[in-house]
Amino acid sequence: MGIKDIFENTATLTGIARAKKGSAQLMVTEIVQKAGIEVNEEGTTAYVATEIELGNKVADQEFTADHPFLFYLEDEITGTILYMGRIVNPLETTGNTEASGVQLPIRQDDFVPQPA
Repeated sequence: MGIKDIFENTATLTGIARAKKGSAQLMVTEIVQKAGIEVNEEGTTAYVATEIELGNKVADQEFTADHPFLFYLEDEITGTILYMGRIVNPLETTGNTEASGVQLPIRQDDFVPQPA
């Protein structure tokens, strides 16, 4: 299709995410598309899903998760915690692609609010 630049260090993807001063800009690292069709006695159902993975233009930073840890996603503008989770045993092999113990409800006592 001729779209190659988004996978290169020369990609210009401004407006997708706010970059902090001096930080690396984004590039697409992978695009995966899955499509299918199901036909049965009730009819036909078609589906398609596309996943686009973005990465920084600089070399990836290595993070060794060999011990339990907490993580959260925070809105950069409001500071609101959007999602919080924990990894209990990152070395545990579960046989699936989802990490063990990742989903947690956000409770007030899980974090200390920062002053405005």
